Amino acid sequence: MKERHIAKNRNVDCDDMIIISSFDGAEIKHSKKQKCSVISFSSSMFTASMLNTKQVTAGQTSNILTWQQVLAKEDKYIMQQSSKDYFRDRKRLLDGNSERNSSNKIFCYDCHDGKMIYQLLQCSMWNRKHSPFIICKCSRNEGVENNGTHQCNIFSDQEYEDLWNRSKRRWQLKATTEATHRDWCDLNNFGVTHFGIHPSLFPISTIRFDVFHLCCSVTKMIMGYIRGLILKQSSTLKKEFSEKILMKIWNDFLVVCWNSNMKFNIFQGNELSVFVSNIKQICCFMNEHFQKTDEIVNFTRALSVFPEIFSFVKITYIHDKETYKKQLELFENNVAEFYACGRSTFLANGKETFYCHALRYYSPVIAKDTFERHGLGIGIFSMQGFERRNKESKNMASRFLTNNIKSPKLLVNNLRRLFMKYFFDIMHG
Repeated sequence: MKERHIAKNRNVDCDDMIIISSFDGAEIKHSKKQKCSVISFSSSMFTASMLNTKQVTAGQTSNILTWQQVLAKEDKYIMQQSSKDYFRDRKRLLDGNSERNSSNKIFCYDCHDGKMIYQLLQCSMWNRKHSPFIICKCSRNEGVENNGTHQCNIFSDQEYEDLWNRSKRRWQLKATTEATHRDWCDLNNFGVTHFGIHPSLFPISTIRFDVFHLCCSVTKMIMGYIRGLILKQSSTLKKEFSEKILMKIWNDFLVVCWNSNMKFNIFQGNELSVFVSNIKQICCFMNEHFQKTDEIVNFTRALSVFPEIFSFVKITYIHDKETYKKQLELFENNVAEFYACGRSTFLANGKETFYCHALRYYSPVIAKDTFERHGLGIGIFSMQGFERRNKESKNMASRFLTNNIKSPKLLVNNLRRLFMKYFFDIMHG
């Protein structure tokens, strides 16, 4: 990847090098007998100066190299076996930072969706009762109930490794099942188990939460709450909402999906973005047609700050540092108010999700760290470009898929085509 940047006359030695890796699976076959995915392992490399001078963009697919693929189900054994060489090589690369003559360093980050991070770490899952969050000691719904005073204690790498070793010691001393041990870890070990990749190879300080999936997840939660309120109303009001709001931003099919109470999985990222950009009109409609109860007042307040939150997490370039500092401070206030208003509405009754918690408590910390370390916005940690590359990979695999799905030539040819596309985009794009 470095050689490709040099071939494009990009200076790779004037600044710290940022490498973002993402693992993601795309299902290519789903039947009663068989379920199979193409799991792609991809990386992107750039420097802060490349982004600020717009030589590349953070989500540019032509800057993404898919270097490994596995044809299998996404489970813990497959993911750990197929990624162990990567983590070992990365550790050697990072350990070499101290030996470099240059002051410039290499920073490696892991930007996966929530499901993949849980598979790699094997910590308590997001539906666990006590400790469902990945990198902190928070209990479920604790941050919602005590939003104003709650302190999210994010693990240091050493703290996480100590808990990992504690889980391993108990496992060796106690004759118990894996399920029982996981229950104990959820209750007594902040959800940390030793079933995942060793923390010395995969330190949690390298984890960066994908803002693309984060925004989509939180937006769908808000949409679900709005739809729940609207569908309880009279048929006249439901029709008016569809005509004045929905039909102006979506096509007829999506409006039917909304009114039929279907899942939001059919909605694409751009359609969710259009919804967010029209939240002001939705607030006006609700203030005009709904009685001003505490629920409606709090919910519309949460809605009013969400577009600014949505816009901030997409920032990659920083043109003026003082302006960005003010935006970061506003973002911290907005997510706090978002949670405060959500406490009695869309986050009530234990509805806090992993992505909501990441938005409220992890994102401000990561945004500040990214700004101080690289002078960039949190928007560089987006899987949108990786998702597009995975879609291309899925299309290629599906096109050339044979009845013998385990044919070794399938992925070899697929990787060859992806590399040719990568080479072409870099050299001639």
